[in-house]
Order: sequence, then structure tokens, then C-alpha cells
Amino acid sequence: MRTAFVNLARRQMAMIEQEGSEDDRLRFVEARLEHAAKLSASGKEIEAKKLWRGVIELYGSKPEFASHVQRAEDALHPKEANDGDVDGPPT
Repeated sequence: MRTAFVNLARRQMAMIEQEGSEDDRLRFVEARLEHAAKLSASGKEIEAKKLWRGVIELYGSKPEFASHVQRAEDALHPKEANDGDVDGPPT
């Protein structure tokens, strides 16, 4: 199932790259992240994780998507994203 999702995302990415500008691609990835957040908030964690993993796999090597990839990684691993809190652990 995961392979099917990644293949679909790759086809969509290729289509956007052929037809659109970098801004279009950034908006597309932003929309995917927003959709994943909505899925997660509505209890559809598995579907959300698929989208986040897809963003990481497809755009992880593209510097212009670094902030999007970081958001996907933070969403997949929320504890690790909070490890750098300045407040420290509760006392």
C-alpha cells in the first residue's frame, strides 16, 4: 500500500514539475502537509503518516523544500521535535 501511495505522489510531483513553477510545487507540498494535519486531527493517523512520509521521501533531497520536510519529520516524531525546548523538563 505504501508503494502505491509513493508512486502516486511521484506521478503528481512529475506533473507539477512539468507544468508549474517552483511556487506551484511549494503550494502543492504545503497543501499536502495541511491535509495530513487535518487527517491527524480527525483521528486518521495512518493516512496522515503516509502523507508525511511521502513528503520526506520525495522532497528530502531538495533544499527548497527543507522547511516542509522538517515539518513532516516533526509531525512524524513529535517528541523529538520538542527535545530542544528551552523550558526543560517539568519539576
